Amino acid sequence: MNAFKDIKKADLSTKAINSAITKQTVQHPVVLYPAVVGVLGILAGLLLDAGLVSWIVGIAGLATSILSFGINRGFRKEQFASEYIDELFMQLEKKRKDYTLRLENVLNDVGSQEGKKQFKRLADKFLTFNGMLKNKLKPGELTFSRYNAMAEQVYLGALDNLNDLANTMKGIQSIDEKYINKRLDELANPNDSEHTLKEVDALQARLELLNKQREKIDFYLSQNEEAMTRMDEAIVAITDLKTEDMRADMDLEMAMSHLQDIAKRSKDYN
Repeated sequence: MNAFKDIKKADLSTKAINSAITKQTVQHPVVLYPAVVGVLGILAGLLLDAGLVSWIVGIAGLATSILSFGINRGFRKEQFASEYIDELFMQLEKKRKDYTLRLENVLNDVGSQEGKKQFKRLADKFLTFNGMLKNKLKPGELTFSRYNAMAEQVYLGALDNLNDLANTMKGIQSIDEKYINKRLDELANPNDSEHTLKEVDALQARLELLNKQREKIDFYLSQNEEAMTRMDEAIVAITDLKTEDMRADMDLEMAMSHLQDIAKRSKDYN
């Protein structure tokens, strides 16, 4: 039904969902096809002088389309919203499961201790969030599905960061920092030849590259720490959630909005 170009950034705000519902309603066959028939009928009456029948068909088609739109928008709004979110959730869940099957081994292979710690903490926080959400809201309800999909977005984005971290670490494994520093010490002579100076430049360029890649690694880790902080805020907001407490509802909505901001933020390191 819905084609998500980037499922980690798909908008799950109430405004975006309402917009998706309106689009889905307009494109529904019981709305779209009668509208097409109605427009063609009226055009035939106007341009081809097709007679009274074309006008009746045209007006009837438009009336049917408008009536169907009203019924769908009024009585099937919840269904369309659920379909929109459920499709997104299934895509997110599938990709997350694919990641978790292999990512821990990848982090082990590159020797990222901090990455492995984050991998476990992310899983623990997601399970805690999901469990708290089930205690406070009913699975299957629109609000539950929406918040659960937001959490999936954040989790998947964090796993993406860990995957990029692992790839970055793989890319710098061939750079021998000890050798470079040792060689630079050996060449620390202002009267060296032109060839030696070129070697020094090349060695320093490799060090600079190494430092830039380490900055990338730090960026991915820090972004995940921010995501986990926002997840903690959402968990606390869920624990305070009570049916009659509108303030708690607003706090949770704000916490989830912050979570989605994290999810939509570009993970690319510039």
